[in-house]
Amino acid sequence: MMQATGHHHRLPPPEVVVQIVYYLDDSATVFAFLNVLGTSDSRGPLEPLWRLCLLHNHKSLWPSLCLTKDVVRDPVSRRHVEAVLQYCPAVEVLWVESLDWLLRYVGPATALAWKALIPRPSDWIGKWVQLPITTVDVTTKNQFLLGGVLVAASRGHFPRLEGVTVRPQVSLGHMLEVAARSGSKLIDLDLRCVDDEMMTTTMTRHAIHWLTTVPVRTFRFMPLPFDPSVDKALRAAFFSALFQCPMQVLVLANFKQCGYDWTVFPLGMAALVIDGNLLTPENLIQLADVLPLSPALKRLSLVDMHLGKDFEANDTTVLARLLEAQATSNITTLQLHAWAYLWNLDWARLEPYLQRTTLQNLSLTNNFGASKNYSRHIAHALQRNNSIRHVDLSHNRLCKADIMALLNCTLYRSVPLAMLCVSGCSKPFAEHDKRQLRTMARDQGIENFIIR
Repeated sequence: MMQATGHHHRLPPPEVVVQIVYYLDDSATVFAFLNVLGTSDSRGPLEPLWRLCLLHNHKSLWPSLCLTKDVVRDPVSRRHVEAVLQYCPAVEVLWVESLDWLLRYVGPATALAWKALIPRPSDWIGKWVQLPITTVDVTTKNQFLLGGVLVAASRGHFPRLEGVTVRPQVSLGHMLEVAARSGSKLIDLDLRCVDDEMMTTTMTRHAIHWLTTVPVRTFRFMPLPFDPSVDKALRAAFFSALFQCPMQVLVLANFKQCGYDWTVFPLGMAALVIDGNLLTPENLIQLADVLPLSPALKRLSLVDMHLGKDFEANDTTVLARLLEAQATSNITTLQLHAWAYLWNLDWARLEPYLQRTTLQNLSLTNNFGASKNYSRHIAHALQRNNSIRHVDLSHNRLCKADIMALLNCTLYRSVPLAMLCVSGCSKPFAEHDKRQLRTMARDQGIENFIIR
């Protein structure tokens, strides 16, 4: 008894427990800590959070408490939520019955991510703007929220708004106007589909202002051709602001030839994702040339390129140029996704370029190439390359012999692959073949071999 009492006295007071938990991002660590505290008195105001973890998945409770229909509708869970909501630093609203209820219990310092439909009282917008919303996700189901976001933001509501995702069609011009407003804190803007025809002078100025005055973190949009009234100097200022902004991720979605200048350097983003639907070989060479001059860029993802469609030798040269440029850049992750004709290229020529890359992660997924020797050339390149540790070849036409060749590349490496993914082959493998391949991967020292 004396030892137990002594242990109890060494526990931190409840107010300190709250502060400790605020610094823990991992849900498993948080609930292990609350468990060790042992009693409701020791857990203090976080006792309801502990009770919730006995009823729901830990990951849905921390670091962001997810308000789902199951949680809000269940009387026991709802009482626990009401008691702990003010202590939660982040709340994700996936479902809610009453805005009044949410306003009553949410804390003023809480970061509220809104993904739910709105309960539709006539005064919903007046109540909604009182919430401490930091992010909004507009889907086709709740797209009427978009008008509320635009009106509220233009009137200075949502002063803490940092992120907006819009999945249905939206005006790029309207969203850039919101982003560029005075006092804007919008650092994440994800626009899946825009309905504007051209980039006007006003839109261009708003984009430049936002990109150069706010610490933008992520930006996804559909590039548009410039209106003829946008002069060359303003276009150059836009390209400089867009490509040299030190953001984490820039995604150019549904990219088509819009007269973009790929000679701007250094690129400022950490990750660049381009939908290359109509990206020309010349554009790709321009991009390759600036990679060694862009030390901030760590991940490059090119989606839906058409190199190889006409079996042109020059297309192989273009990809070789890209791989060669990577070897003298800081890029550690290269993703070539959904290139319908990737395997039409001359992989015997590409093999030495791939071998000399300094990549750590290589992803060639969803390319559905016809059965050729491309996988053998990739395996040969991996034999002589010790930097690439993670390889994703999922959703390609790989036979058992192809996969065995990839697994055997580890025999010639001083450092084995950490991950090889070959899931989604066009022809399913028998269970005994999968067992054989898993055993082979384990024997070769590959930590994570994925085949389904």
